[in-house]
Amino acid sequence: IFHSPVDEVVTQRAPPAHGPGAMKFLSLLLSILACALEPAVSQSRLPLIPYPAHVELEKGSPPLVLAENVTIQVTGLDASDAARGTLHDHIAKVRRAMCGSASTAANSGGGPHGTSKGLKIRSSRIGPPTIQSIDLAVTPDSSQSAESYELHISRGHISIQAPASAGIFYGVQTLRQLTDWEGSPKFPQVVITDAPRFSWRGLHLDVSRHFFDAQEVKHLLDVMATFKLNRFHWHLTDDQG
Repeated sequence: IFHSPVDEVVTQRAPPAHGPGAMKFLSLLLSILACALEPAVSQSRLPLIPYPAHVELEKGSPPLVLAENVTIQVTGLDASDAARGTLHDHIAKVRRAMCGSASTAANSGGGPHGTSKGLKIRSSRIGPPTIQSIDLAVTPDSSQSAESYELHISRGHISIQAPASAGIFYGVQTLRQLTDWEGSPKFPQVVITDAPRFSWRGLHLDVSRHFFDAQEVKHLLDVMATFKLNRFHWHLTDDQG
Protein backbone atom coordinates (compact mmCIF):
# COMPACT_ATOMS: atom_id res chain seq x y z
CA ILE A 1 0.00 0.00 0.00
CA PHE A 2 1.35 3.41 -0.92
CA HIS A 3 0.22 6.84 0.20
CA SER A 4 0.09 9.09 -2.88
CA PRO A 5 -2.94 11.38 -3.37
CA VAL A 6 -2.47 11.87 -7.10
CA ASP A 7 -5.70 13.67 -7.93
CA GLU A 8 -6.25 12.54 -11.48
CA VAL A 9 -5.13 9.65 -13.63
CA VAL A 10 -5.66 9.95 -17.40
CA THR A 11 -5.72 6.47 -18.89
CA GLN A 12 -6.21 4.77 -22.22
CA ARG A 13 -6.74 1.07 -22.78
CA ALA A 14 -3.87 -0.78 -24.34
CA PRO A 15 -2.47 -4.25 -25.05
CA PRO A 16 0.51 -5.33 -22.94
CA ALA A 17 3.73 -3.49 -23.73
CA HIS A 18 7.22 -4.90 -23.62
CA GLY A 19 10.71 -3.44 -23.15
CA PRO A 20 13.34 -2.79 -20.45
CA GLY A 21 12.34 -1.00 -17.23
CA ALA A 22 13.86 2.43 -16.56
CA MET A 23 12.18 3.49 -13.31
CA LYS A 24 15.47 4.40 -11.62
CA PHE A 25 16.23 6.72 -14.51
CA LEU A 26 12.78 8.34 -14.29
CA SER A 27 13.13 8.90 -10.54
CA LEU A 28 16.57 10.45 -11.02
CA LEU A 29 15.32 12.63 -13.87
CA LEU A 30 12.40 13.85 -11.76
CA SER A 31 14.78 14.80 -8.95
CA ILE A 32 17.09 16.64 -11.36
CA LEU A 33 14.19 18.55 -12.91
CA ALA A 34 12.90 19.55 -9.49
CA CYS A 35 16.34 20.85 -8.54
CA ALA A 36 16.68 22.72 -11.81
CA LEU A 37 13.46 24.64 -11.12
CA GLU A 38 14.79 25.88 -7.77
CA PRO A 39 16.98 28.98 -7.28
CA ALA A 40 20.54 28.52 -6.05
CA VAL A 41 20.53 27.11 -2.53
CA SER A 42 22.35 29.07 0.15
CA GLN A 43 23.60 27.80 3.48
CA SER A 44 20.55 29.24 5.24
CA ARG A 45 18.03 27.46 3.02
CA LEU A 46 16.47 24.21 4.09
CA PRO A 47 16.76 21.06 1.92
CA LEU A 48 13.22 21.28 0.52
CA ILE A 49 11.98 20.66 -3.04
CA PRO A 50 9.92 22.50 -4.12
CA TYR A 51 10.89 25.33 -1.77
CA PRO A 52 7.93 26.63 0.30
CA ALA A 53 6.44 30.07 -0.24
CA HIS A 54 7.43 31.33 3.22
CA VAL A 55 9.97 29.91 5.68
CA GLU A 56 10.90 31.25 9.13
CA LEU A 57 13.81 29.26 10.51
CA GLU A 58 14.54 29.67 14.22
CA LYS A 59 18.25 30.33 13.82
CA GLY A 60 20.36 29.32 16.79
CA SER A 61 17.63 27.07 18.19
CA PRO A 62 18.67 23.46 18.82
CA PRO A 63 17.17 20.70 16.67
CA LEU A 64 14.42 18.56 18.16
CA VAL A 65 14.05 14.80 18.52
CA LEU A 66 10.92 12.73 18.98
CA ALA A 67 9.99 11.82 22.53
CA GLU A 68 9.53 8.10 23.19
CA ASN A 69 5.88 8.69 24.13
CA VAL A 70 5.05 11.18 21.36
CA THR A 71 1.31 11.43 20.70
CA ILE A 72 -0.48 12.10 17.41
CA GLN A 73 -3.75 14.05 17.40
CA VAL A 74 -5.82 14.14 14.19
CA THR A 75 -8.79 16.39 13.47
CA GLY A 76 -10.91 16.31 10.32
CA LEU A 77 -9.26 13.35 8.56
CA ASP A 78 -10.71 9.92 7.84
CA ALA A 79 -8.98 6.90 9.33
CA SER A 80 -7.89 5.81 5.83
CA ASP A 81 -6.59 9.23 4.78
CA ALA A 82 -3.21 9.14 3.01
CA ALA A 83 -1.75 11.87 5.23
CA ARG A 84 -2.36 9.80 8.36
CA GLY A 85 -0.81 6.69 6.87
CA THR A 86 2.20 8.59 5.55
CA LEU A 87 2.83 10.27 8.91
CA HIS A 88 2.55 7.01 10.87
CA ASP A 89 4.95 5.30 8.45
CA HIS A 90 7.45 8.14 8.80
CA ILE A 91 7.24 8.22 12.61
CA ALA A 92 7.81 4.46 12.66
CA LYS A 93 10.89 4.90 10.43
CA VAL A 94 12.22 7.66 12.72
CA ARG A 95 11.71 5.49 15.80
CA ARG A 96 13.56 2.57 14.22
CA ALA A 97 16.46 4.88 13.37
CA MET A 98 16.45 6.27 16.92
CA CYS A 99 16.58 2.75 18.35
CA GLY A 100 19.50 1.96 16.06
CA SER A 101 21.38 5.08 17.18
CA ALA A 102 20.73 4.33 20.85
CA SER A 103 21.89 0.73 20.40
CA THR A 104 25.10 1.86 18.70
CA ALA A 105 25.83 4.34 21.50
CA ALA A 106 25.11 1.76 24.20
CA ASN A 107 27.40 -0.81 22.61
CA SER A 108 30.33 1.54 21.97
CA GLY A 109 33.37 1.04 24.18
CA GLY A 110 34.27 3.92 26.49
CA GLY A 111 32.77 7.37 26.31
CA PRO A 112 29.74 8.69 28.15
CA HIS A 113 27.37 5.96 26.92
CA GLY A 114 29.68 2.94 26.85
CA THR A 115 31.78 0.87 29.20
CA SER A 116 35.50 0.81 29.91
CA LYS A 117 37.29 -1.99 31.72
CA GLY A 118 34.00 -3.45 32.94
CA LEU A 119 32.86 -0.20 34.58
CA LYS A 120 29.47 1.23 33.65
CA ILE A 121 29.64 4.97 33.09
CA ARG A 122 26.46 7.04 33.32
CA SER A 123 26.36 10.31 31.42
CA SER A 124 25.00 13.42 33.08
CA ARG A 125 24.65 15.22 29.74
CA ILE A 126 21.19 16.63 29.16
CA GLY A 127 19.67 15.33 25.93
CA PRO A 128 18.28 17.49 23.12
CA PRO A 129 14.79 19.03 23.46
CA THR A 130 12.01 16.71 22.41
CA ILE A 131 8.76 16.73 20.47
CA GLN A 132 5.95 15.49 22.71
CA SER A 133 2.99 15.77 20.33
CA ILE A 134 2.07 16.02 16.65
CA ASP A 135 -1.23 17.58 15.56
CA LEU A 136 -2.85 17.30 12.12
CA ALA A 137 -5.90 19.53 11.75
CA VAL A 138 -8.15 20.33 8.80
CA THR A 139 -9.53 23.85 9.21
CA PRO A 140 -11.81 24.57 6.21
CA ASP A 141 -11.17 27.95 4.58
CA SER A 142 -12.65 28.64 1.16
CA SER A 143 -10.27 31.57 0.63
CA GLN A 144 -7.24 29.26 0.69
CA SER A 145 -6.05 26.62 -1.76
CA ALA A 146 -6.99 23.09 -0.73
CA GLU A 147 -3.30 22.18 -1.14
CA SER A 148 -1.98 24.97 1.10
CA TYR A 149 -0.74 24.25 4.63
CA GLU A 150 1.02 25.69 7.68
CA LEU A 151 3.72 23.68 9.43
CA HIS A 152 5.00 24.66 12.88
CA ILE A 153 7.89 22.81 14.54
CA SER A 154 8.77 24.11 18.00
CA ARG A 155 9.86 22.76 21.39
CA GLY A 156 7.50 20.00 22.37
CA HIS A 157 5.16 20.24 19.42
CA ILE A 158 4.64 19.80 15.66
CA SER A 159 1.43 21.05 14.06
CA ILE A 160 0.19 20.91 10.48
CA GLN A 161 -2.97 22.84 9.58
CA ALA A 162 -4.63 23.02 6.17
CA PRO A 163 -8.03 23.74 4.59
CA ALA A 164 -8.28 20.17 3.25
CA SER A 165 -6.63 16.76 3.51
CA ALA A 166 -4.48 17.44 0.43
CA GLY A 167 -2.76 20.30 2.24
CA ILE A 168 -2.18 18.10 5.30
CA PHE A 169 -0.59 15.48 3.05
CA TYR A 170 1.80 17.99 1.51
CA GLY A 171 2.66 19.32 4.95
CA VAL A 172 3.61 15.78 5.97
CA GLN A 173 5.78 15.50 2.84
CA THR A 174 7.59 18.68 3.89
CA LEU A 175 8.08 17.24 7.39
CA ARG A 176 9.62 14.12 5.82
CA GLN A 177 12.08 16.20 3.81
CA LEU A 178 12.99 18.24 6.91
CA THR A 179 14.07 15.15 8.83
CA ASP A 180 17.82 15.21 9.42
CA TRP A 181 19.02 11.57 9.38
CA GLU A 182 22.60 12.27 10.43
CA GLY A 183 23.08 10.49 13.75
CA SER A 184 19.76 10.31 15.57
CA PRO A 185 16.88 11.73 13.47
CA LYS A 186 16.03 15.33 14.33
CA PHE A 187 13.93 18.25 13.13
CA PRO A 188 14.69 21.98 12.85
CA GLN A 189 12.57 24.55 14.66
CA VAL A 190 10.74 26.32 11.85
CA VAL A 191 7.46 27.86 10.71
CA ILE A 192 6.44 27.19 7.08
CA THR A 193 3.48 28.62 5.19
CA ASP A 194 3.09 27.15 1.72
CA ALA A 195 0.72 26.97 -1.23
CA PRO A 196 1.32 25.76 -4.80
CA ARG A 197 2.14 28.25 -7.53
CA PHE A 198 0.50 26.01 -10.14
CA SER A 199 -2.66 23.95 -9.70
CA TRP A 200 -1.60 21.41 -12.37
CA ARG A 201 1.75 19.79 -11.57
CA GLY A 202 2.03 16.63 -13.61
CA LEU A 203 4.21 13.88 -14.94
CA HIS A 204 3.74 11.81 -18.08
CA LEU A 205 4.61 8.08 -18.14
CA ASP A 206 4.70 6.33 -21.51
CA VAL A 207 4.31 2.56 -21.16
CA SER A 208 3.34 2.15 -24.80
CA ARG A 209 7.03 1.92 -25.78
CA HIS A 210 8.68 0.95 -22.47
CA PHE A 211 7.17 -1.57 -20.06
CA PHE A 212 6.91 -0.83 -16.32
CA ASP A 213 5.45 -3.29 -13.83
CA ALA A 214 2.91 -2.32 -11.16
CA GLN A 215 5.49 -1.91 -8.39
CA GLU A 216 7.57 0.45 -10.53
CA VAL A 217 4.53 2.60 -11.28
CA LYS A 218 3.61 2.73 -7.58
CA HIS A 219 7.16 3.78 -6.74
CA LEU A 220 6.95 6.56 -9.32
CA LEU A 221 3.69 7.78 -7.73
CA ASP A 222 5.43 7.89 -4.34
CA VAL A 223 8.28 9.95 -5.83
CA MET A 224 5.74 12.29 -7.44
CA ALA A 225 3.98 12.75 -4.11
CA THR A 226 7.28 13.54 -2.36
CA PHE A 227 7.83 16.44 -4.77
CA LYS A 228 4.14 17.48 -4.55
CA LEU A 229 3.20 16.61 -8.12
CA ASN A 230 -0.55 16.00 -8.38
CA ARG A 231 -1.36 14.85 -11.94
CA PHE A 232 -0.33 11.52 -13.42
CA HIS A 233 -0.80 11.11 -17.18
CA TRP A 234 -0.59 7.41 -17.97
CA HIS A 235 0.10 6.96 -21.70
CA LEU A 236 -0.92 3.36 -22.38
CA THR A 237 -1.22 3.16 -26.15
CA ASP A 238 -1.04 4.98 -29.48
CA ASP A 239 -1.18 4.04 -33.15
CA GLN A 240 2.58 3.39 -33.33
CA GLY A 241 2.82 1.56 -30.00
